[in-house]
Amino acid sequence: MITKLKNPLTINYKEFKNYVIGPQFPWFWWETSTPGLEVDGYHNFGFYSHAFLVRPGEGGNFYSRQNCQFLDNAQQVFMEIADANDIKVQAIYRINANCVMPTKEQRYSPPHVDHEFPHKNCLIYFTNTGGSVCVFDGNKKKEHIPNEDDIIVFEGTHCLKPARQGRRISIVVTYI
Repeated sequence: MITKLKNPLTINYKEFKNYVIGPQFPWFWWETSTPGLEVDGYHNFGFYSHAFLVRPGEGGNFYSRQNCQFLDNAQQVFMEIADANDIKVQAIYRINANCVMPTKEQRYSPPHVDHEFPHKNCLIYFTNTGGSVCVFDGNKKKEHIPNEDDIIVFEGTHCLKPARQGRRISIVVTYI
């Protein structure tokens, strides 16, 4: 369900991480974590986002599109991680930086999938603030509480719980 990957901690990774967590990185506010999805018992909290590669379907496009001049840097970091873990990537659908702030309620976001077609999710954690991700497989669920520089991959329905303190900054890559 959730596989933890080896982080090669390359120079490119460290430079990219420092840029994303630094004071000059532009963030954009979204009012809800999963637009249009309200589920009883879950909290559709807001978060800061930065799309490097916009997912297919957004803006009426049937293809992913570049949204940031640093897309090549983000892709290079992901490919170094994939290579270090013997993952053969056929296509990348989306690369996004997420910054989730603590919430009073400390409830999970609504369970969701990132695309309505087969794909894998890779989460790269740049901060050590806690929170968790929960992945569902039928009636089973698996939770991962990340540490700084953790990398996990999974498929399917998932949700996340915000950190108790500090900014939880991660990179989301969806791919096949």
